[in-house]
Amino acid sequence: MTSVLVLVLLILSGLSVLYMPTLAAVFPNINCGSLDSDSFTDENNITWVGDARYIKSGERQNVTTSDNTAAFPPFTTRRVVPTGQKNCYSIDVGKGEHVLLRTHFYSGNSTTDLSCKSAFDLQFNGNHWVTVDTCGGKPFDHQVIYHTKFDAISVCLAQTDPHRPPFISAIQVISLDDGMYSGVDRNHPLFTLRRRNYGGDKNVRYAKQSQRYLSNSFIYFLQIVS
Repeated sequence: MTSVLVLVLLILSGLSVLYMPTLAAVFPNINCGSLDSDSFTDENNITWVGDARYIKSGERQNVTTSDNTAAFPPFTTRRVVPTGQKNCYSIDVGKGEHVLLRTHFYSGNSTTDLSCKSAFDLQFNGNHWVTVDTCGGKPFDHQVIYHTKFDAISVCLAQTDPHRPPFISAIQVISLDDGMYSGVDRNHPLFTLRRRNYGGDKNVRYAKQSQRYLSNSFIYFLQIVS
């Protein structure tokens, strides 16, 4: 019994070290479909910039909603790419960085009503990431953690149906401490499957690190893809 307790304590101690927050540089938080002149800093001290410098194709669109979902400012605009087989964002980060890449999607009640009319593939650095289906009507995101192999990150929207144009609401690239997930082969990305605050009834965020949700009260279910 003693050995079991020691093992459990070691595991818990290891988790505390694994998720201990550290200061890290923050790369762009891109408000897709907005202008550079619309840059702003939100209530969580996150600065959002326009996307024109990162992509040369697609159309800017405003997004409206009948509820308070769009209170998150980046959800009030998006970039839609109705033409082209694949349209890509290119974001300079530097080779060898350990980053969290987070993409946001929200269809809202726009004039073109893309809700439940968009399904497309999301790619990063030329690799298939996930097939995006917007039928839920609610804001959602996809996240991946990995070490960069090039000086820039490529985030691409690949059209799979000419009648269902891809779109994206926001992109975040966040630098992580190189020691995080050090036991995982850095040649393989980690895809977030689910995040839960077990035993709690609210979201948890570090007050001094508004970019992150890395708290001991969260458990990550991550899939390693070869």
